[in-house]
Formats: sequence, structure tokens, C-alpha cells
Amino acid sequence: MSTPPWIDTWLTPGRFQKYRNAAGGDAALALALYEWNADLASAFLRDLGHLEIGLRNAYDRALAHHPGVAGDWLDNGNLSVLFPVHFANDKHGNPQDKNATPRGNIATARKHSGYDNGVVPRGKAVAELMFGFWSYLTDDLHEKTLWVKCLHTAYTPGADRAVIHGALSALRALRNRVAHHESIFDRSPESHRRHIIHVAKHLSPELHGHIAAASRLPDLIANRPR
Repeated sequence: MSTPPWIDTWLTPGRFQKYRNAAGGDAALALALYEWNADLASAFLRDLGHLEIGLRNAYDRALAHHPGVAGDWLDNGNLSVLFPVHFANDKHGNPQDKNATPRGNIATARKHSGYDNGVVPRGKAVAELMFGFWSYLTDDLHEKTLWVKCLHTAYTPGADRAVIHGALSALRALRNRVAHHESIFDRSPESHRRHIIHVAKHLSPELHGHIAAASRLPDLIANRPR
């Protein structure tokens, strides 16, 4: 079955081909898959939004109790404590400060939110920090400087930093694909749903219960067009 011209004009043949391949060449089923992918993306954004807000607020509270922090952890004077200069070679063998990015993220968030000018609540600056920033805090590099000293308190006892980080890293990649309207139907949606549930469960049993009860993902995943 040929693809209707309006679909090629709308999506381009190259973009639609992935869905045609998954549908065994059936254009009608491919379009249904495309719409299902859009529904999945919408449902993931809802659940990821709930998780991200819970995550950043939990981390904000935990970072405030870092033993090396004086005053607000967002203050410039605390950045060298939380994110000290740490050089490591990049893939080209050039030394790179791996903590330059989070320090820059905080400086940008302070500036763009208006926090540096004292015109907004500090929560505005916290909200300016993106999911990528928060997910980076559980990296191996920060095990002793952040996880051991304060971040573990954001989770229920026994939470495994490496497992949490793996889940957050996978969710960050998924979120980026969703934000750019890319396919996720072929990216193990059930695994990513479980990542959300896993992190939420360790952040807060109540948050986990709310996300699990309200999520549209289980029904959507179970009803893939065939």
C-alpha cells in the first residue's frame, strides 16, 4: 500500500519510513503507530514531569544539608565545594573539567530566573535547572562528594546510587527524544515506564503511588496498534 501524498508532505518519506517498516509496509497501520507514538510521548511527559518536580525538590532539600555548604547551596561560594574542578581526558585525549557544566548551569539559572537581582523567590532558580543537571548529580564522579554526604537522604534507605543513575540517564535520553518529536515506540517504552516507577518509589512511596495510579502508560503500552 502506497503512502498517501499528504503524509509524505507532512512527515517526509524518510521520517515515516521507520513506522512503515514497523508496520510491515502497511501505511494505515504505520499512521496508527505514529499516532500511538505521539500518545506515548504525551503520557511520558506527564509522568516525567511529576518525577522531575519531585526529584529537584528532594535534591534541593538534600543539598541544603551538605556539610560543606554555608548558606544557600546555589550561592557562588558553594559551587567549588559541591562541584570542584575535576579534570579528565575527553575522547580526544584533551583534559576537560567535568564539573564546569553544572557550575555553569547554576550560574545561568540564577541569571535567567532573576535570582541574582533578588527579584524572584529562589525556587525560580531551582526550577530553571533542567533534568540533565539533576540526573548528573548521581554520576560516579559525585559518589563521595554529593551522594554520600547528602543526596542519599533524598531517597528511601538502601537506594542504590548506580541503579538510580542508570534509570535517570535513560530517562534523560528518552525525554530528549520526546522533546524533539522522535520515535520512542521502538525504545522499550515498558522499560522506561519502570525506570520512572523505580526512581519515584525510592524518592517517595506516596509519589510512586500517585504516578502509578494516574499514569496512562500501562494501558497505552498494552494497546499498541497491530
